[in-house]
Order: sequence, then C-alpha cells, then structure tokens
Amino acid sequence: MVKTLGSGQRGDMSDLPSLQPLPTAAERAADVIRENIFEGRFAPGSALPEAALSAALQISRNTVREAFRALTAEHLLTHEPHKGVIVRDLARDEQWLDVGTANLRFHEVIVGMHRSARITEVFRRLMTEVRLGFLAVTDPAAFHGAFLIRNREIHGHLAGGRLGDARTELAAYLDDAEVLTIKAIQG
Repeated sequence: MVKTLGSGQRGDMSDLPSLQPLPTAAERAADVIRENIFEGRFAPGSALPEAALSAALQISRNTVREAFRALTAEHLLTHEPHKGVIVRDLARDEQWLDVGTANLRFHEVIVGMHRSARITEVFRRLMTEVRLGFLAVTDPAAFHGAFLIRNREIHGHLAGGRLGDARTELAAYLDDAEVLTIKAIQG
C-alpha cells in the first residue's frame, strides 16, 4: 500500500518550484558565438566556418546551422554567397574594443539591478547589436571617452542613493548615444 500525503504534511510537493527548460545545444552554441562577438573576438566581417565551429564546440553541423539561424534573426550574422556566414559588418574599427566592452558591461550591471532574467536576456542581445554600431564610430577615443565620464556620474548617483538623478542622467546619456551611434552608422 502506498501512503499519500495531504496538503501541508511533510513530504507534500505541491509547493516545489517548477524548473525552467534547459537550453538546447543550438541555444548554447548561439550564446557562445554571441559572447565572442560581444567580446570582440569575432570581429565584424569575420567568417564563421561551420565545420570549425562544429569541431570546436563538439556539436553537429546541423546544430551550428540552428545557432546561425538564430543569430541571423538577431541581426548579428549574415550569409553571403561564396563566403558563408559572417559577423555582420556595420563598419570596421579595431580600436577601443576593451573600452566599448567595459562600457556595455557597466550598463549590463545597471540592467542586472532589476533582477529579471528576461530583461537581462533582452538587454544582452540588444547590447551585442549596439556593439556592432560602436564599431562604426570614426573617433572611438572621443566617443567612448565622453561617455566614460558620464558613466562615472551615473555610478556616483547610484552609489549615493540618488536614483532620480541617475535615471535622469541615464536617459539623457542613452538618447545622446543613440543619436551619435546612428549618425556613425549612416556615415
């Protein structure tokens, strides 16, 4: 005879949290590729050979193709005839990669303050695409240098508990960054 437990008794499992589905191999592969784009290891215009990625990640070529499709839908990769899949190229600029990465990581921490996995995921995808826009800036030292000063101001407001001031400064910052990045992309 199997003994069943009523609600509230020891062993009742009705209050256990549901588990989130595990990411597929293609989703994990897309995350690895996305992270390498974000870090600047896969530069705009770089070819991403399917066979090499399959071997490096120890996954099938079909799984790599699934990851490519997802990242193409996110506008991070493109397929060019006779070249294969390449990292989307908005414009080339090999300088200031580390500063651009640090800048975006700063904003990632701010977004992380919401403690929302969904917001963080959307932000990560958006920021990887924004990163491609940063590479179109003709004077990255001036562009990033000015925003680094503003990052310090935002951090100071947050550290001092002046959330309203931080919000106001961040809104102006993002508006200015959008205008300058779009201008750089459009040439």
